[in-house]
Amino acid sequence: MKRTIHDKILKGGIIVALFSLGWPMMVSSFLQSAYNLTDTFWVGRLGEQQGANAIASLQMTWPIVWLMIALGMGFGIAGLALVSQYIGAKKPEEANKAAGQVYFLFFTFSFIVAIVGVLVTPTLNRYIIPNEEVREMATLYMRVIFLGQPFMFSVIAFDFLLRGYGDTKTPMYVTAVSVVLNIILDPILMFGIPGTTFSGFGFIGAAYATFLTRSLVSIIAVYLIFSGRLGITLTFENLKPDWNIISKIIKIGIPSSLGGSGAAFGFVIMMFMVARVGDGVTSLAAYGIGDRIISIMFIIISGLQMSLSTIVGQNLGAGNIERAGKAARTAMVMMASLLALGALGIWVFREPLLSIFTTNSAVIDEGILFIGIFGLFMPFFGVFQAVQGVYSGSGHTVYSMGLMIVRLWVLRVPLSYLFAFVFGWDSVGLWWAMGLSNFGACIVAVIIFFWGKWKTPIIKDEPEPIPS
Repeated sequence: MKRTIHDKILKGGIIVALFSLGWPMMVSSFLQSAYNLTDTFWVGRLGEQQGANAIASLQMTWPIVWLMIALGMGFGIAGLALVSQYIGAKKPEEANKAAGQVYFLFFTFSFIVAIVGVLVTPTLNRYIIPNEEVREMATLYMRVIFLGQPFMFSVIAFDFLLRGYGDTKTPMYVTAVSVVLNIILDPILMFGIPGTTFSGFGFIGAAYATFLTRSLVSIIAVYLIFSGRLGITLTFENLKPDWNIISKIIKIGIPSSLGGSGAAFGFVIMMFMVARVGDGVTSLAAYGIGDRIISIMFIIISGLQMSLSTIVGQNLGAGNIERAGKAARTAMVMMASLLALGALGIWVFREPLLSIFTTNSAVIDEGILFIGIFGLFMPFFGVFQAVQGVYSGSGHTVYSMGLMIVRLWVLRVPLSYLFAFVFGWDSVGLWWAMGLSNFGACIVAVIIFFWGKWKTPIIKDEPEPIPS
């Protein structure tokens, strides 16, 4: 890692540090959003009704896939916390050892996810997707995606570990490669090559494009992290199981995995409810498109959140608790302000933005309604994410888990059922419940932040504070 970046993390201006680390992650998140929007754009071109069904199936797919992914994401969060704190404490060999064990756990877990996902998908979808055509499309798509989970997890591990080290640019370049590949492969595998006998695979071609893209990118990521060209250098010796380190990773990671999977399952329940208001397809498609449009704005705060995790982790490792707290408070204000501006911009251009992805007037009208209601509460989500970043960087993931459970299971799911089905507000009730859950979760997050449990490092033998 360059000394200038290290200085910015431990000594420089907070805003400069947040953006120096954050802008590559913002670009990465933007590229990932473009990746998802590419799939949505092309499947929406399958025809008015088939396109709406395809978009609805994509929207049903991701909460279920994310449920499986979230179970393993705790390993990545634990890796980021350990690596960042070891780097802050100037213990690079310990950081490399921790990184190797994170990769070992990801490799092992990803194959389990792939097998379980392929086997349970048909049965699971029969219970949660009422529309037969949407269910069949979602099942085909999900099985291909699950087969590619080992490739996806290897890239996730790569991203988390390098960000913990302070290298946010290399993951950005790798993400850029994946987006370019997906943009090229999506239309080819869906619609074929004009002038040839290859006519494409239709909707499932989008899944094939994702599988091929992730497999190629994972090869690049693994090569880079073993090459010795990056700050973290893995060797096969690092991959041998070290049960002391593994137990620490699991201890840190389990709360994040449980919180993430609990949140993901909450989104599965949300999709179950969205699919049962109105005709189901319209609300699902509108939410799917609207959510992807809003996610474009979330890319900025996700970059700041991840940079905040690195800054908090390295400063705790270096003994700079006061600076870590200042970074957290600064990030809260920045993330809330940026989301407020983003919400305003999306609201102004909501109709033309929705029209890019569908020609279905009912879907566009419902999407306008969703953006108008949900956008009111976007700034509060920025504060919530900042506090999540603090607890991820500190390694005290029990509190991150608690916040995710509060947001989804204490607030969003009960309010959605109450508003949509008990009060009979249908989709309008769902959109209000989603927004209000972000507001309530923000209040709880602020209280937990000022409680201060994040201030204790998770590594031993902390050094003396570095003078500013």
